[in-house]
Amino acid sequence: MKKYKKIILFSFIFSLLGVSIIYILTPKKEYKGVDVKDILFYSTPWGKDQPFFPGHLATADGKMGNPKAIPSSSACVKCHKKEFEEWVPSLHSISGRDLVYDNSIEANVQIKKRHHGRELSRFCDSCHNPMEVAMGRNNPIISVEPSDVQTEGLACVFCHTATKADPQTGNGAVTFDLNKAYDNLSGSAILASPRDHARAFGSAKTNELLRSSAFCGACHNERYYPPVTPSTKVLKAQSTYDEWKNSWYAKNNITCQDCHMNYKPVEFISNLQKGIIKKPKKYSHNFWGGNHVLQDTSLKEKLLFIRGGVLPGVSAKKYFELMDKQRPVTEKFLKAAAKVEIISQKQIGNELEVKVKVSNVGAGHNLPTGVIDQKHIWLQLKAFDENNSTIFNSGESDREKDVVIWAERFLDKKGNIIMDHLTFKTADIILTRPPIPPRGFQIVTYKVPLNGKKVKKLEAKLWYKIAYEELIIKSLHRNIPIPKFLMAQDSKEI
Repeated sequence: MKKYKKIILFSFIFSLLGVSIIYILTPKKEYKGVDVKDILFYSTPWGKDQPFFPGHLATADGKMGNPKAIPSSSACVKCHKKEFEEWVPSLHSISGRDLVYDNSIEANVQIKKRHHGRELSRFCDSCHNPMEVAMGRNNPIISVEPSDVQTEGLACVFCHTATKADPQTGNGAVTFDLNKAYDNLSGSAILASPRDHARAFGSAKTNELLRSSAFCGACHNERYYPPVTPSTKVLKAQSTYDEWKNSWYAKNNITCQDCHMNYKPVEFISNLQKGIIKKPKKYSHNFWGGNHVLQDTSLKEKLLFIRGGVLPGVSAKKYFELMDKQRPVTEKFLKAAAKVEIISQKQIGNELEVKVKVSNVGAGHNLPTGVIDQKHIWLQLKAFDENNSTIFNSGESDREKDVVIWAERFLDKKGNIIMDHLTFKTADIILTRPPIPPRGFQIVTYKVPLNGKKVKKLEAKLWYKIAYEELIIKSLHRNIPIPKFLMAQDSKEI
């Protein structure tokens, strides 16, 4: 037995020695970033020192990314299969290629086509597709060659080369050392040069930043201002980081990663509700969020179509398997955020006054959060008589005139509501009602007309929808109903 152990040990040492020799003798690659002036026809209408404006993306060396050097995430799967397969079904992997987003960008560009519309798309893509922005493809005349990594949204290389983030500035205010993002060896040979791999992707500064909420805040704080919008003032379109920063969660060092990159996010939230703070020892790359529709494999080929096709490095069959695995957790994650309670009812004259409490019990930011001109929640109350017939129903649809709804409205210069997310046309933003802060609640009062009848049962439901149909019509030219999702409910016999 000892003899075999020695053989294995010596084989390992000789193999390592051999790979090390190969590494030493292999000529080192030396990719350099690309000067802005060297990108043919690259347009910088707001100054050559601001090549990515109006987004706030930046590269560490001040240069554009070199498409010959930057690897696709499919290169990472060779050694980081688990992390890759967690990231694949997430919204981060398709943030730049999802067809609704992609066509929405084009619609916005067309609004400003005579006023640097294509260059203005750098604002959106600084967060949604930073690789494409950094390599100079958001340009009226595209002279940069395409590559897989430019289609992967928040690709591995984006986060794992980040060195600085500014959540207060937002709009993609991340600095990343993109032009060092390559290995001199490939595959298992990387084991012979761990320092080289760390130089490219795992600096101490990067690893520290990736553990912080500030990193997420650089994109999850979003402000609209000229020349992006016709508004003369700064509009707060998204303040998710600020909402967290002022919350109980931030005070107790519960970060974005603790929930959204937790292997057991629902269990973690449940423990927080009981006052138990037990931070995870390891973090996943699932990036749990609220878009359950883009993981709905019952849509079959339509899902692939909307997600912009299959990602590099994974088969269609595997892609569906991974989304099937992700979606149930996404749905439980959504349900863990809210609670609905019918807290009182009292007859006053010919009306029944009903009070419903809607609580944010599991989200470390407002409910709803993000750019909520599309994502929104609303409340439904139904009253039944002794024959179980409906005598009152408010909120069956989010389109009802007096529905209790939490959303923001984009307005154009004339004050008309914009329902299809035309950012470049937005002159003002208003709220239908204030979102519910972390660990906060709102009480909604209904007046149910009795008309001589007696209410026997009450039923309250909180619904969630990821977007309005107008956005789909604008983006896909299809009138497709978007499914509503039941977040929480309560009922009461009287």
